This record gives sequence, structure tokens and C-alpha cells, in this order.
Amino acid sequence: MKLMHRIIIVFLLLVSYQYGIAQNGADFKFGPVLLQTESAKFTKSSQYHNGWQIGIKARFGRDRFYFNPGFFYRTVQLSSSPNINPFQAKEKMTLLNFPVDMGIRIIRSQTFSMRLFSGVSLNYIQSIEENNLGLNLDSVNDVHFNGDIGIGFDIYWLTIDAVFEKGLLNIFKDDKPSKGDYFNVSLGFFF
Repeated sequence: MKLMHRIIIVFLLLVSYQYGIAQNGADFKFGPVLLQTESAKFTKSSQYHNGWQIGIKARFGRDRFYFNPGFFYRTVQLSSSPNINPFQAKEKMTLLNFPVDMGIRIIRSQTFSMRLFSGVSLNYIQSIEENNLGLNLDSVNDVHFNGDIGIGFDIYWLTIDAVFEKGLLNIFKDDKPSKGDYFNVSLGFFF
């Protein structure tokens, strides 16, 4: 019987701790990414580049407002397509994405919340696979910035976010304008 009391006490302490920290924590995320650039050489008309991302975002803030920095590993296919297929085996580039957002919780309850957020993100092009397009690390700017805006939903510990990233700097050195707009949807677990 004493063991059962201890288990109940530990459970109650963990639950009260969870409610005490409210929305502070981390969100492990995974989902598809689409990239569309202004470059006619790289992106065909009305097409986009498929990809995927995996990463983590922290969330700090007890009340309505929160700070939301993160890190993502992102892959994007080099050839554009009219279809969505993020896992197609084609040549790709890999990027490290560092978003920093501020957000507001529009709807808040213990089981559901809706969030709006905005900020900036830095994309670092880590590698480009060998390809027939003539693209390599010498033909791109290592870093490009984006302005982010997004909406997110929390259902218990499950999170769903949709983010649009507007390109602020050119991706390619010799092809201007070549700003890239990203759109991603991610499914995550908040802990």
C-alpha cells in the first residue's frame, strides 16, 4: 500500500509540475518542405522543390506571449516538380535552418491552443549533391535569410505548425533575383 501512495504522490507532483511550467518546453518536429525561387534557371514556372525537415524548437513563455528559437535539418530536391513528393530519390541540397520567432497564443486551454508567430530564419546551405544543373557550393550563397510567419495548433502534446518563409536574400550568386520562399508543415510532440 505504501508503494501505491508513493506512486500517486509522484504522479501528482509530475502533473502539477507540468501545469506549473505551462507552455515552456521543447517541440520535436518533422514534416514536408516546399521551396520556390525567383530563379527561372532553377525553378520551372508553377513548380517547386520538394523536401523534408526534422528539428526541434524551444518555447519559452507562461502567458500569451512566447519566444520560439529552433534548429532544423532540411533537405530540398534540386529539380523542381509540379507534384508533392518530399522523399523522391533525386539530387538534393541539405540546409541547416535556424528560426527565431515570437508568438502569441490566441486560444488557450488545457487540451487545445492556437498560436500565431512571426520572426526570421537563417538558412545555411551545408551540401549540394553532384548534379546535372551545374549547381555546387561555389554557385550559391552559403547563408540566406527569410522572414517567417506561421500558425500552430497544440492538442494535448501533439503540435501542428504551418509556416511560410519569405526570402530576403538571394540564394544563387550569379542568378539574380533568386530569393527563395519556403512553405513547411510539421507535426510534432511537445515535451
